[in-house]
Amino acid sequence: MNTRSLILAFVSVSCSASLAQYEPDTLKPLPLVCDVFLLPGGQIESMYAIGLEQWRMLAPKSDLLAGNLSDHKYDNRRDEDLSRAGLLAAAVSCRLGGPARLNRSGAYVRAGFAFQNHAGNDLRLRKETRTPFDTLTSSQTGTSTFIDSLTISTYDLTHTYSQLALDGSVIFLKEYPKRWSIYGGGGVQVGFAFDGRAQVSHYIERRTDPRLSPSGSSGNPTDAFDSTREEFRTKDDLTFALYAPLGVTYRLGKKRAFWRALNLCYEMRPTLSLGGVPEIDLGARVVVGQYFGLRVDLLK
Repeated sequence: MNTRSLILAFVSVSCSASLAQYEPDTLKPLPLVCDVFLLPGGQIESMYAIGLEQWRMLAPKSDLLAGNLSDHKYDNRRDEDLSRAGLLAAAVSCRLGGPARLNRSGAYVRAGFAFQNHAGNDLRLRKETRTPFDTLTSSQTGTSTFIDSLTISTYDLTHTYSQLALDGSVIFLKEYPKRWSIYGGGGVQVGFAFDGRAQVSHYIERRTDPRLSPSGSSGNPTDAFDSTREEFRTKDDLTFALYAPLGVTYRLGKKRAFWRALNLCYEMRPTLSLGGVPEIDLGARVVVGQYFGLRVDLLK
């Protein structure tokens, strides 16, 4: 074998070895976790303690609620019997059947936790009592002004509790060529409600009507204000929920890796919820949670 043949054989073997060792980027192992979701939000739900008897279940040891309050009228602070809850969901997802680098469309398993702070269930009872107090007669016009002694009795009732649950769902994501993605699926939450507190406050205001002192002054010597407050711990409870996540995401960038990974995310969750307030038989409640946060794409 001549020198030329030896050189060609060496080059051929070297190239074969190099090609065998080359591994394109698309074949590198991909992370098990495909996405990270961080979603703060809120929801509006029906008030679970409406009548006075239900509030007495929440605070059975209350001295303020023990008496006859039938002469007090309901004075809700809102136009509708609704309460509000603050929400926070955090989860990671992985693709069923293994992740794909170029096409993200497919089915994903998502797991994490969900926190809720129920801080909006409240009620107000109010009663006004008027009695004649005095009559003022103007020395210039002779006009008489009747002054009443006004007593206002107000009961403010508030119940709050927190809820922490394990959150698992299956979602089906469709990614479009540019920046948008949509997804939907089904999920379940299992957790517990804790740190429940029922607060009962009673305020008594005594004043003249109309006030004898001019507007902006420190008040009448006959004005008085008394307040009493009670606070009780309510029981912890197990919670369970079924929900349907419906979301849309928008990718913030297409060139730089940092912005490609960030997606603005809006998710709506129609939910069938059980538990939370063991003192009252709530039954199944339908609520709708709304979340707005980030989906971090770890494959981009």
